[in-house]
Amino acid sequence: MFLGSSADKIAMEWLVNGNIPERINSAKPSESKLNMDKLALFNNLKTYDFEEEDICKIIKILKDRKIIISAIRPKTKESILIDDILETFWSYEESPYVKSMAAETGKIISMSYCKTCDSRVRLYRLPALKGKYIGEITKDDLKSVLAEKRIQTLAPKTINGIIDSITIPLKWAFNEGYTENICYEGLRRKTTKSQERHILTMDEAENLFHGDYWDNDAARVANRVAMHIGMRAGEIAALRVKDIQLDGIHVGSPGVNTWD
Repeated sequence: MFLGSSADKIAMEWLVNGNIPERINSAKPSESKLNMDKLALFNNLKTYDFEEEDICKIIKILKDRKIIISAIRPKTKESILIDDILETFWSYEESPYVKSMAAETGKIISMSYCKTCDSRVRLYRLPALKGKYIGEITKDDLKSVLAEKRIQTLAPKTINGIIDSITIPLKWAFNEGYTENICYEGLRRKTTKSQERHILTMDEAENLFHGDYWDNDAARVANRVAMHIGMRAGEIAALRVKDIQLDGIHVGSPGVNTWD
């Protein structure tokens, strides 16, 4: 091969060394072309009749690229409000969780446990999550609730109970296809260490009967109820107005678990 000019020699060196430079006037996607492509994409999203499979692919791409965490489509399980799930989840008579545990595992969840969890959900969780779709709730939502001062001052065992009262419904919702977010795992539980107990002194016992001893009216009333009828703290916290009747406090089926 005859190299007739210095330009030919330079071109051959590029070829042999595999170091061919890009052409100065080579066509590259310009910013204007990229903008046109985006505009076309946006217009297509507005006008195309997407099949269900197409929508799922778009959502998956956005999730895979970490652009979104979740996407809620109308008339799907994910678009159900958390309020509606929690309304009956801890209802002993209506809970699909209680029924499925009994049918599938033989585990019987007590009415007292259901009432306690329902009380904790309504008091600590539902106000902060109210109005959210089940499919949009994230771990950060749950952490923000746990970070509230009124919860952090509670006993470790109580805080762990609050965590269970919402993570159990969310895990059930995930298994039943109501959400794709695994937001119920990884919440830091408190280490429980029971305080050393001692018998009350006569002065301590007497103070319990004085109203000015208590700085919390709810605690004062709960103590009075426990003193008179022997209910435990969790049972008292789960009481509803309809449980309190003229002839006593009724919990459970008529004639069962009645405190006078």
